Amino acid sequence: MSPAFAYIDPNAGGLLFQMLAPVVAAVVGGWLFLRRWIADWARRTWHKLTGRRNPE
Repeated sequence: MSPAFAYIDPNAGGLLFQMLAPVVAAVVGGWLFLRRWIADWARRTWHKLTGRRNPE
């Protein structure tokens, strides 16, 4: 039997959360901010590629 070395310091979880929460919030916020622009760009590109008229 070998030692597991599986102990994590209780405060390390808080540190990890403090580092990851702003990153996740920034990604979600950026997506919510840009989703309409991305959808409009994709629609325009699709209409250009297929030769269909843009309904706008």
